[in-house]
Amino acid sequence: MAPSVVPLSEVPAELLREFLGRVGMSPEVADWRYLDPEFNQGRNRGFAWLRRNRIEGMIGLIPFQITRSGLIREVNWSSDWILADPGGNPGMGILLLRRAIESSRTLFALGGNENTRKLLPRIATRTVPDAALGMHLLLRSGAILARADRIGALRRLPKPRLLYLIPLRWIPGIASSSEMRTEMGVSREIAPLLDSTDREGWSPRYDFTYVSWQIGRSPLIRCWTSYSVCDGEPRAAAVYWSPAGSSGFWRLAVWYQPGSRDRLDAVLRQAVSAIVSRLDSGVQAALRARGFLALGPRRPLYVCAGRDDGLVSELSGLSYLDSDLAYRF
Repeated sequence: MAPSVVPLSEVPAELLREFLGRVGMSPEVADWRYLDPEFNQGRNRGFAWLRRNRIEGMIGLIPFQITRSGLIREVNWSSDWILADPGGNPGMGILLLRRAIESSRTLFALGGNENTRKLLPRIATRTVPDAALGMHLLLRSGAILARADRIGALRRLPKPRLLYLIPLRWIPGIASSSEMRTEMGVSREIAPLLDSTDREGWSPRYDFTYVSWQIGRSPLIRCWTSYSVCDGEPRAAAVYWSPAGSSGFWRLAVWYQPGSRDRLDAVLRQAVSAIVSRLDSGVQAALRARGFLALGPRRPLYVCAGRDDGLVSELSGLSYLDSDLAYRF
């Protein structure tokens, strides 16, 4: 019998939960990742390989938009490219990937494991080996704890004993300045800012629905928003987050209105670790001015033209919001 590869939207939820449980994903995380109706909005979230009414492999899709000079395209990130028995089913991973590409205007992947980095360059229309660099702030954990101990809600958190590669300089309280505001969670106040960009070329466009799903509703993450306000409007913002059970490692994503890049300095005082595109020289400069260093290997970007004309060759505006990087610490 020919392999049955079907959209996840046609697969009963209990079959998906059962498969993801077999490969180590909890039901709570599976429901957030693939069964969130507010984010899914009726869109297909991937493809499953069915055999004897059981999922034996899948590839996930994360719908998002890219924009350039006012143009907007609906595209996908790939995620969770999994076979239950990869050694016993040669070729099924490629079949799933090709279905994902065929269903997408353009399919993108950023980074990935060893198998991904072996296979995707053979299929991708374009590979950018050094597309994304990680920028980190190196600080002593003692400075974090001194600040954290002054915040009552955080006194009960476990205290790290070692120096961390990507620690938070301080965990924010409520900002006292009328120009700077800090809120727990993903603040709806920054929604108008998410459409603002002065980047050149194609870049991701993540609306409030995407950010609140990826960060705000994740059972694996706790997050804050800091933003700079002028004349009642947010001009620059950072959403920053850590694993729900740890205060040692923090990440962020930033936005700013065109012409307001100088306001990034204020929100980056709360920042810790970021991914930026090699094309985003302005954000890199702002981070370096705050003492961030580019460390570790760069992540490759894979561009797989599906129904598209193949004109999108690279993305600026890369961040930890891309693909499923946000919760993979």
